[in-house]
Amino acid sequence: MEAGITEGIGRNHRIVVLILQQLRCSFLIIIRTGNRIKMVRDHYAMHFFDKAQYSKLLREARYAACQKAGAEICGLIINTGYHLAFVQTRNASRRAGGFVLSSPDVRRIVAATQSLGQEVVGTFHSHPAALPAPGDSDIRHAVDDSLMFIFDCIGRKGRLWKIKKGRARSIKFRFLARSHDA
Repeated sequence: MEAGITEGIGRNHRIVVLILQQLRCSFLIIIRTGNRIKMVRDHYAMHFFDKAQYSKLLREARYAACQKAGAEICGLIINTGYHLAFVQTRNASRRAGGFVLSSPDVRRIVAATQSLGQEVVGTFHSHPAALPAPGDSDIRHAVDDSLMFIFDCIGRKGRLWKIKKGRARSIKFRFLARSHDA
């Protein structure tokens, strides 16, 4: 069993999260808020992302949308065992306001991910002129029981979704705290 510790500052209190990796990407999360302790079991470790990577992709999404009306960026979400990472692919769609993951890129990323003992858990894409909510087509083409992250180019934010049984449910995510941030 491996362990990692992540710390962050909440609105009114400090939150310390201890993540214990168990079998098949299942995590036991212990949250200490003051004197209260809460234990949570979650399949994707509370959905932590690297803020620098998030910010870079949001800038790229905004740039792509400015360069060509309706252009979207897209890629895969990888569970590294400690956090979720974005791995960008080429957008093979010829249509503005749409995305199609490049098949050769996906095959290479999946092979590399598996060789590292990691797992592809979802996709991400941008919405150049819409809210960060999945449309009917996004949900219909998503793998069941997967994650979907959508970057909102206008609102300059992103939102994480769980796609299951033809429905999308918004879920919270956090950014990893850097040791120099604590």
